[in-house]
Amino acid sequence: MKKRYSEEQVVRILAEVDGGQSVAETCRKYGVSEQTVYRWKARHGSMTVEEVRDMRQLIQENSQLRRIVAQQAMDIDALKGLLSKKWQALPSARPRLCCLRRSSNIRRGERAKWRGYREARFGAFTG
Repeated sequence: MKKRYSEEQVVRILAEVDGGQSVAETCRKYGVSEQTVYRWKARHGSMTVEEVRDMRQLIQENSQLRRIVAQQAMDIDALKGLLSKKWQALPSARPRLCCLRRSSNIRRGERAKWRGYREARFGAFTG
């Protein structure tokens, strides 16, 4: 369902109701039910247009931060899963760049993450 009124318009309608106009008259004027006006009043109260804009911006920032934290938590869990497995060193021509392999198969994504970490730390293996 499409919103009919923006939050700024809702604040202005509530200002009319607070200014002395009856709720029924305001509802007829804007084509909304009385329950809608009371719901708006419970949500927005006596906020100004600037406060509503600030609140909307804070809500957007909060949701973006929640996505970032969720992604970091998933990365941490993946790394903990990798580090908790038993690893064995494979013989290599360059011992300081030995590859680590788990005794069973590793998912492709985890292997790529470990390879990227190793290359970032020790340099790309070109041998």
